Amino acid sequence: MPCELCDGRGWITLRDSGNGSARRCACQAPTRDTLLERAGIPPEYRNYTRANFPGEWPAEASFWPDERPLLYIYGNVGAGKTHIGTALLIERIESGERCAWWDTGHLLETMKKNFGDERGYCERLQDEILRAQVLMLDELLITHKTAWADFMLAYIIRQRIVQRRDTILTTPLGLLGMDELDPGLSSRLKDQIRINLSGEIDHRRPWAPPCEGISK
Repeated sequence: MPCELCDGRGWITLRDSGNGSARRCACQAPTRDTLLERAGIPPEYRNYTRANFPGEWPAEASFWPDERPLLYIYGNVGAGKTHIGTALLIERIESGERCAWWDTGHLLETMKKNFGDERGYCERLQDEILRAQVLMLDELLITHKTAWADFMLAYIIRQRIVQRRDTILTTPLGLLGMDELDPGLSSRLKDQIRINLSGEIDHRRPWAPPCEGISK
């Protein structure tokens, strides 16, 4: 059935003394899934929330972004880094902010492939990354360990910190590992909000109690 407000036209004519103004009908608003898709969040991550996090929700997350613009989540594979970061990003998307989610390796590959393109795609993408109200870079330093990648990542991180744009980084590397990316970067990150999941279990694997009668 067509919308009762706009009769399926998508626009509502306003009563403005015959000036002919119109506004887009509420039925044309993008759905939640559309907003998450536009932000780049993969389908398998779009149901991530605080409520369904398999472990204990980290208290440090409550300090971001009020005290510092950058949230640095590091720890073991499967500890929940991506879940925490994505859940926080989804909350910001649902509040109406312009957000971007990128797998770090895919971002670097996309930028490098289009570097020097006459249409300026790489420059527009870089500008989008720097200007996004909230940016999440997932799996930092897992792939593409090259001098060009190091420079680009360090530049993005530094610029977003300086401009105080809210940013979420997830990585298996601790702070000292960030100095491999750019000397001195770890000291700058020490001033940001950090969540250390290094001691967490792999939440991707189902837990089973030890069998009775079997010695450890």
